[in-house]
Amino acid sequence: MAKQTGGDVDRVGSASGRSADAVGRILTELPPDASLIDIHIAGLRFMREAAEAEGAGWPEVSDEQAAGLGVDWNIFPNMVLVFSLDSTLVFRSRPDGKRNDRCIFDMWGLIRCNPENPPAPTSEFFEDWRENIDKIPSLLVQDLRNIEKVQAGMASRSFAGSRISPVQERQIFNLHKNLREYIGK
Repeated sequence: MAKQTGGDVDRVGSASGRSADAVGRILTELPPDASLIDIHIAGLRFMREAAEAEGAGWPEVSDEQAAGLGVDWNIFPNMVLVFSLDSTLVFRSRPDGKRNDRCIFDMWGLIRCNPENPPAPTSEFFEDWRENIDKIPSLLVQDLRNIEKVQAGMASRSFAGSRISPVQERQIFNLHKNLREYIGK
């Protein structure tokens, strides 16, 4: 279970260096048959130890509160927060304004740091994400590739509209429900 949960952590995105190190410790310090809750608790403990050692501090939340936060929140109409207790990704998409088959996609990465020695903020702009795949978290690259395929399918003459699951795609369902209410249709 520990190895499956560790997955492909590449030290970017919502996985901070501390969380990548925690995955390494989980894989070496927990038994292969550790339960998911044991993995979760150990990972939080390892990240907390590292953050506190670096002077970054840690929020005072119980394991139950941490588990109840979920992993992503959507803010109407176009913002998504993908977070952990150690770092957060913020995504925002906006219409391009020049082309209806493109959007402007902003991504911010926030990490808990020592307030007395914060890293300097940096920013990068990619005109075309495909030319910068090595600088983008691998999970996000997968999502971007899927979005391209969905966009192409939606442009097909045979596409008459989508039907989403109000259970498995609750966030999308809610977004469209709120959009309909917002624009009055």
